[in-house]
Amino acid sequence: MKPSLFGQSDNLARPASDLGGKLTRVYNGFDATVNARFLARGQLSGGLSMGRTVTNNCLVVDSPQDARPGFCKVTPPWSAGSQVKLMVIYPLPWDISTSAIYQNSSGIPITASYVVANAAIAPSLQRNLSDCAVGAATCNANRTIELIPPSTLFEPRLQQVDLRFSRVFTLGGTRRIRPSLDVYNLLNASNVINMNVTYGPSWKDAVQILSGRLLRFGAAVRF
Repeated sequence: MKPSLFGQSDNLARPASDLGGKLTRVYNGFDATVNARFLARGQLSGGLSMGRTVTNNCLVVDSPQDARPGFCKVTPPWSAGSQVKLMVIYPLPWDISTSAIYQNSSGIPITASYVVANAAIAPSLQRNLSDCAVGAATCNANRTIELIPPSTLFEPRLQQVDLRFSRVFTLGGTRRIRPSLDVYNLLNASNVINMNVTYGPSWKDAVQILSGRLLRFGAAVRF
């Protein structure tokens, strides 16, 4: 690009077919749900969801970094879009109600964003980046390049189990009290749910992990 044209634009929109191809975004998947009773008093509900979206943008001609293999056509694995959620309710002796929720879902995608300074790009480009002022002696502009094709690497799958125990006590008349005990993340899973994606010494450092096992006591009073 000529430096004299920096900051100017004259966009021409054309059909993808003019460039000899077709841009696509196709989803395939299925859902299955179940509601059942077992052992006369137990209840089971939940389901499986599995699917993926394949995106083909390989006709992009103004972003060479996005035309690399694995970047312009993104085909996630089926496991990335699959999840299982189940809820079980079963009464225990002494009128204790109990329920359990199980969740199994894909881990977060792993990406790596490499920040390249103008000083590293200019020698091969034989000019400064278009963000730089024309004739400027120093330019602090940069470009961010993705090093890992999207939807190819993932953290381990997340498995979480939550439990609840409760019992209703009658206090006379219409008064009721229901004490409860909730146990969140029974398996004490510690999956990473947010990480540093900038490539460098701190790449993949955990920013946030799943909250640890938690017990909560409570009571609901009705009168």
